[in-house]
Amino acid sequence: MLPKLQHYTVAQSVREAVLLLTRNEGARIIAGGTVIARSSSPRITQLVDITKAGMDYIAEDDTGVRIGATVTFSAARESPILRKVGSGIIGQAADHFSSAIVRNMATIGGDMLSPYN
Repeated sequence: MLPKLQHYTVAQSVREAVLLLTRNEGARIIAGGTVIARSSSPRITQLVDITKAGMDYIAEDDTGVRIGATVTFSAARESPILRKVGSGIIGQAADHFSSAIVRNMATIGGDMLSPYN
């Protein structure tokens, strides 16, 4: 699958993740793992897991709604905050994203960036 993979690191913050990514040209981000599972890139030597880096939030304030990069499609689907936004369109869209198993793993940020990995 990843023939040159040597390291798997769990970043505890965004700062740590960025540091790890800048130190190793072969480092790639992983969260849900649905994109990387299909990869066989020989360039990937390190996976930087960002699931513990504090980006699994859905928050609302005076400026709007913020969705963290590691929020899963299932979490978006079930979020009371997102049910209020745009008549619940985000949750409805998440409901139609792949299978329940994939929705439980796939992250909003990962799916948005997958064409660029």
